[in-house]
Amino acid sequence: MKITHNGQRFEATQAYDFKEQLKAHAWRWNPENKTWWTESPVAAAPMAAFMDEATRTLVSAVQENIQASHSSEITEATIDIPAPAGRQYRPFQSAGIAYAERVGNALIGDEMGLGKTIQAIGILNLHPEYKRIAIVCPLSLKRNWEQELRAWATTERETYICTTQEIPEADEGIWLMHPAVLQRRRDDLEKMPTWDIIVVDEAHQYKSQKAQRTRALRAMDAKRKIALTGTPVLNHPAEIWTTLHWLAPTEWGSYWSFAKKYNGLFSGRYGVQLGAAQNLPELQTRLRGSCMVRRLKSEVLKDLPPKIRQLLPIEPTAEIIAAVNMWEETEDAIQIEIARIRALMAESEGADYKKLAAELKTTQGSSLAEISRMRKTLALAKVPIIVEHAKSILDEDETKKIAIWAHHHEVIDALREGLAEYRPVSLDGRNTGDERAEAVATFENNVNVRVFVGGIQAAGVGLTITSTSHAIFAELDWVPANISQAEDRHHRIGQTDSVLIQHLVVAGTLDARMVQAVIAKQDMADAALDIDPEEIILTGAPAPEQPKASKLDRYLDNVTAERAELVLHGLRLLASMDTDHARFQNGAGFNGLDTYLGHELARRSSLSTRQAALGASMLRKYHGQLDDEINEAVAGILGIDTAVAA
Repeated sequence: MKITHNGQRFEATQAYDFKEQLKAHAWRWNPENKTWWTESPVAAAPMAAFMDEATRTLVSAVQENIQASHSSEITEATIDIPAPAGRQYRPFQSAGIAYAERVGNALIGDEMGLGKTIQAIGILNLHPEYKRIAIVCPLSLKRNWEQELRAWATTERETYICTTQEIPEADEGIWLMHPAVLQRRRDDLEKMPTWDIIVVDEAHQYKSQKAQRTRALRAMDAKRKIALTGTPVLNHPAEIWTTLHWLAPTEWGSYWSFAKKYNGLFSGRYGVQLGAAQNLPELQTRLRGSCMVRRLKSEVLKDLPPKIRQLLPIEPTAEIIAAVNMWEETEDAIQIEIARIRALMAESEGADYKKLAAELKTTQGSSLAEISRMRKTLALAKVPIIVEHAKSILDEDETKKIAIWAHHHEVIDALREGLAEYRPVSLDGRNTGDERAEAVATFENNVNVRVFVGGIQAAGVGLTITSTSHAIFAELDWVPANISQAEDRHHRIGQTDSVLIQHLVVAGTLDARMVQAVIAKQDMADAALDIDPEEIILTGAPAPEQPKASKLDRYLDNVTAERAELVLHGLRLLASMDTDHARFQNGAGFNGLDTYLGHELARRSSLSTRQAALGASMLRKYHGQLDDEINEAVAGILGIDTAVAA
């Protein structure tokens, strides 16, 4: 076997005797030129013995980076980093700074609360020769950066505050700017001299390639770049590509190749879509080996207790029951309509299919606003119970403080009014920067102010709220990372207690299952970034979606009349056990993702070939509730062994 590198990928020829080894390392076969290939240096490295000298040299450099991925996890390092008198970096912070020095352009992706800002300033302290420094951060964090620079910087530099009206002119110093400045003053920024270094805080906010802020950031020329974020991955691994491409444009390839490799990008009837996360161990190794340092609290703060999440079922009032019923009826109507459209799409082609696809997109879009309204109605109905729960905690211990998190302004106002006797402070998107700072300082330092009511998005970043270790979520945000950000306002350096996080939910309803959906996405992000994430989640994740209609073509030739009849029988069997339409978790019938489409198919007198393939792809998940004959029919349609189907 011979392995060479053609400038884009590794190729192996004369490899017949080694094909199993190549397969094991995720190499792919190219039938046109009869070669095995991979773009991944990680996959190529184990085959170094078969490479020519030039290719082996390339892989040797890669192996050094892979080794560096382990050093990025270390919690201590011996490096002399300037610090102000009376201040000292924690060992893991020194290690993070040392790693960033090794790789140059770096992504500091430490779990929230570990002092990424201090590490960035430590990098500046190592380089007094840096004359032109740009720090891009959310407007809400500007004051925090000013404060930390005053506390930690060892080189005297003038700090300039940029606004959408003006970017101060000077030869050297630190320019603090927020995303709106990038968007509105892009032309001015492009004309400015090259920056010695750009530091971007909350870098995950630049995940969209098309966003004006992202384009403006890319247009700024810099000798060195540092990205900070505690949540590099939000909903999909592909979302980290924009940050990686900014740090190292030539190393990570195109967005499409990245998304295909790590997010199962595929082309279907809906166009190009992101699939399930995949190849996450390889992604993590590449990240750590090239640019990312990431440590968990459990690794570096052995004295910091973990977060504990609790789902507390509540006794619903008549108002809550009405709100839940309204939400679920609305959800039912929406899902039934979506199921109807999808069932028709499964047997449609050409212009009819496109018309149905457009109808589906419109239905899904209009449903989002309606569901959001239903969620707010339920949250408002739950306020009296949340207030009562909070009062019981506060009255039990007169020294205790609590934080309550919400999404809608009306909910925040109602919570503050209900807990007025405890002198609450609130912080949401309606507050100015000065009001934000005053609210946090008052809650942290005034023993008589015992309740903090925060907006999940507005107050969920850049703040330290460690005077309480008890947080209650009155409602959820759509993005799991925003929930984690809010949680970590309390789980930060300086916290000495276990952080208890409570969700008050109506058990067995969509209200409770929303939390499970959030946790499922948090688990996905952990898998991409953390090898052994600390297990603090007490609830499970929902089952994956059924394959999209465009994936069914491969199964159509396997559908026979007998198999289609058995699939229909299986669907009817599950539907008969699913009388609650998956509102309650009882292990019988369909899950919440399949129930509407499953019932829709089960009501039919017979199934078309495409509907039978769709039904088989669903039934595979429920083999334990079906007999052997049905499972064999499912396996036959899907082209898998019966044992695999089970």
